[in-house]
Amino acid sequence: MPLAVHANHGVPGLEKLFTRYAMPLGIIWHACLLGFLIEWVRGKRITSLILAALTVFVTIAGSEPFGSWLNARVEYRLDHQAALPATALDTTVLLGGSTRVDRRGIPELAIDGQRLFYAAQIYHAGKTKEILVTGSNHTTSGEQISPAQQAKQLLVSIGVPADSIRISGGANTREEIKALANYFQHDRKADRKIGLITNATHLVRAMRLAKNYDLDFEPLPCVYRGGPVQMTLLNWMPCASGLHANTDACYELLAKLAGQ
Repeated sequence: MPLAVHANHGVPGLEKLFTRYAMPLGIIWHACLLGFLIEWVRGKRITSLILAALTVFVTIAGSEPFGSWLNARVEYRLDHQAALPATALDTTVLLGGSTRVDRRGIPELAIDGQRLFYAAQIYHAGKTKEILVTGSNHTTSGEQISPAQQAKQLLVSIGVPADSIRISGGANTREEIKALANYFQHDRKADRKIGLITNATHLVRAMRLAKNYDLDFEPLPCVYRGGPVQMTLLNWMPCASGLHANTDACYELLAKLAGQ
């Protein structure tokens, strides 16, 4: 594989390949592959088949192309989606999960921080009157600042007025949607237009739960992980980003099987 990668991608590709070799997932993958070869040579067919199956599993689980393919089949699909909502919204709901706190307790964007940035873009473009941020601390989080408060602090820091930001609770998506149902039940206005921002993969479940409470949201997906990926030997080498993408998609599939 190193020779093939070098022939196609040169020294930079080779450096990236060896970096993946040295990562935990790469070490596990190589251990399974090497174990399979050793056991096959030793004539241990059952053990070698088990190790072969593990090698294939780790390869698929950490594969970027497979993760992209799987996410494309789970993500919320819109026929046409502009960068900003076509019509102005009264409220834009930003589901929790796009922020975290660092070791100093200071809020910062998490890996899905594009969600918060997207909400700010919509507000600054004059496409929404207010942003409703959600999220309560989970009992195991140990954090002092709730996800909703984290999001509010960050939004204020990039120019969104504090009086244009509302807060709602919920320690998970199901609780967040239930809290939103209560919020809008007590704050009903005729023809209110409400947008809902979250990851494209997560939005399918959020919209499904919202429908159970007769909530009519305009879907505002972002953080797409599905789509075409260039097929190369390097991309098929399992890595953390591929594992993360596959985990997200599998999480949503599991939630659907669980009736959420």
